[in-house]
Amino acid sequence: MVPARILVVEDAPEFAQLVTGALRTSGYEVATASTIEDARTRMRAVPPDLFILDLTLPDGDGLDFCQEIRKSSTAYVLMLTGRDDEVDKLVGFRLGADDYMTKPFSPRELAARVEALIRRA
Repeated sequence: MVPARILVVEDAPEFAQLVTGALRTSGYEVATASTIEDARTRMRAVPPDLFILDLTLPDGDGLDFCQEIRKSSTAYVLMLTGRDDEVDKLVGFRLGADDYMTKPFSPRELAARVEALIRRA
């Protein structure tokens, strides 16, 4: 069985490394992007099955990028961000997020949420 492809869009190297390590340990194929533009390039080259998306990125807002993803992809979107206001969560879901986690986070919980989303496919 081919492992699910995940694109982690995160500009903080320590979080990107933590997420990538946890997901690779769970058997997923993981790529990273530190900007929205890099994520666009990677998603065109190898479309992911799931995005893990930070909301605060150096070249734009993850909420806007989530909306962009929804226009061209059916991949799952899990938002992983430091924004923990209820309004951000509600807007995220309204714009197409399938799940929302806040930092700090448990790598095991993240892996479990990813597994639950991928299982839907």
